[in-house]
Order: sequence, then C-alpha cells, then structure tokens
Amino acid sequence: MAEPTTKQLLEKLTGKRIFLSTRCGTFREQGGVIQQVFENFFLFHTVEERSQDETPIRNWVWVDNIGVITEAPRLAVEQLAIER
Repeated sequence: MAEPTTKQLLEKLTGKRIFLSTRCGTFREQGGVIQQVFENFFLFHTVEERSQDETPIRNWVWVDNIGVITEAPRLAVEQLAIER
C-alpha cells in the first residue's frame, strides 16, 4: 500500500487547532485553525493576530512530501503541533 500523500494527511487535520512555534522578534506560540488544504500547503487563521478591521489574518504554510514545514510567509516556523 502506498504511503499517504501530504495532502491526504493534512486533510485529516482540517478544522483542528494547530500551534506554530514561531520566531517573530521574540519567540512565541501562535494558535490557529486549519481552514483549507491544498496539494502541499494549508491555510489557517491565527487566533491572536487580527488585521485592522478585526478579521483573522490568513497565513499559508507549506509542507514538503515528508510533512516537514519548509516555508511560511511572515512566520519563521520552528515547530508545528496539532491538537489531538
């Protein structure tokens, strides 16, 4: 049986809360909920960050084939934890 693709793995996480350890000036945790899954990245809304009109800021996170985060605009992702 073939290994599940990154997209298949991420689809199981849709709607779950995630926590990203990021380094934006200072080290802090960001929580968010996965909103939508694409081929090799997902979209989540952060909880703490809000834009000026109070809507949650969208952040894109890319993962490679083995599930390692490789890039996230505006956030230097160091760790990803998923709510069980």
